[in-house]
Amino acid sequence: MKKLLVLLLILGFGFVKPNHKEIEAVNLEEVHYNTDIYYQIFVRSFADSNGDGIGDLNGITEKLDYLEYLGVTGIWLTPINVAKGYHGYDVYDYYNIQKEYGTIEDLKNLIEEADKRGIKVILDMVFNHTVDKHPWFYNKETRNDYYVFNNSKYVDTFAFTRDLNLRNEDVVNELINVIHFYQDLGVRGFRFDAVKHYFKDKPKYPNYSNNPDKEGLDFLRKIRNAALEKDPNVYFVSEYFQGYYPDYQAFYEVNDSMFNFDLYYKLTEPNRLGGLSNYLETMYNSFKSINPNYLDAPFLTNHDVDRIASFRSEKELKALSSIILTLPGNPFIYYGEEIGMKGISNKTPIAVSVQGYNYYDPVNEIYAENEGAYDEFLRLPFLWDKGDPSLTTWFPMDSPRINEMFERVGLTYEEPISVSNQAIDKNSLFNHYRNLIKLRKENPALMYGDKFTAYNISNDKIVAFIREYNQNGINQRVLVIINASNTTYDVTEQTKDLFGTKEVAPYEIYVGLLN
Repeated sequence: MKKLLVLLLILGFGFVKPNHKEIEAVNLEEVHYNTDIYYQIFVRSFADSNGDGIGDLNGITEKLDYLEYLGVTGIWLTPINVAKGYHGYDVYDYYNIQKEYGTIEDLKNLIEEADKRGIKVILDMVFNHTVDKHPWFYNKETRNDYYVFNNSKYVDTFAFTRDLNLRNEDVVNELINVIHFYQDLGVRGFRFDAVKHYFKDKPKYPNYSNNPDKEGLDFLRKIRNAALEKDPNVYFVSEYFQGYYPDYQAFYEVNDSMFNFDLYYKLTEPNRLGGLSNYLETMYNSFKSINPNYLDAPFLTNHDVDRIASFRSEKELKALSSIILTLPGNPFIYYGEEIGMKGISNKTPIAVSVQGYNYYDPVNEIYAENEGAYDEFLRLPFLWDKGDPSLTTWFPMDSPRINEMFERVGLTYEEPISVSNQAIDKNSLFNHYRNLIKLRKENPALMYGDKFTAYNISNDKIVAFIREYNQNGINQRVLVIINASNTTYDVTEQTKDLFGTKEVAPYEIYVGLLN
């Protein structure tokens, strides 16, 4: 066993770059084309380029250097098409960009500039439903065939939406054309929204663990096969919002990745880390039996769930982020997660009226009053430095509504330290993310390794595993040990040989090269 490759301490760490000539001789990024580190951007909130207070595509382009510095290799844009809601998940026009966000030419420019920095762009595809004002719904010739009826009533998943009839081949072909349109612009992949809702005449909470959703799989298979004809490397990742992996793992048949909600709940809910490594080994083997080339999609937060920084200390955030950034697959980082942005939702909306935020009427091109803020608090403006013209103001960060929302659940809202201040603090959360991303990219076992083995440690409060890469003339095995608790634990004599200690202090991560 070799000596220490890396000792990562949650309060500050350094690392030694592995000196492997065989690694440098192979372009692993080309070999593993779809293996990336993704950054999810809620476009309205990220960066404003024209002073209207609303994030836009050009704003993202202007901040690509920030994303390159962080180290991510892909960005997922939440819906950018013309839509009714501020969130974009009720599409009116699949072929045009929401006017506040920019134009098709702006999207092309973003893709080109991102590509220069080694960053791919994937788009959110909302194919379960459209807004009720969509031309397909208004057109009498398409309405009855393109949408779903139930007892002579239109079926909807969300307010102001109508569910598409995905059994209709004409609808499927329309959606394939949408995919091809964006592929022609240079989009490298797609995130598919709400795949478990594709066929609404089934039970609201179906159990697919023993009987997979064949129709949902068949629909996505048609979309995927058509996309592969245009780009054999196209990347598909889908959202199946369910907390037990057997319910959604069948969708690996037609996806490269599935968002790992099972892992999300284990990482974010108290006292659920016990036995995690063994559970993950079983899970990954199950995924591999369905798709040998699967790429897990671990995450800590996204636009639909409370931001984890609202409930956890910085030390805990560092430990939990260390887990997702050392596990297999494509980790997804939600914008602002790397600086500790907070945000929670509540079932009782808070009334708010902000210009540029209220619901957009795409037919009359006007804004209508919104009934209240709910999940907006999960999607607040990114906290660039005060005075930065890129700051979005569509939902003011100094609004007393933010404090009111936190007070409802007994919490206090505090803004995290700004990006620039975190960047110069070597012990900041931002630099923790940046350094772990760098470590991941420099070690094939962490970035591309497809063999995961639970590391047997008697204490189940410790997350410990071995990642291995053995391809293309490269063999690397890395041991990861993470203590996400506030207690010091003894581990094994074997780790003492490797790390010089058999104790793992609170919130520490140890990464050691085994060969």
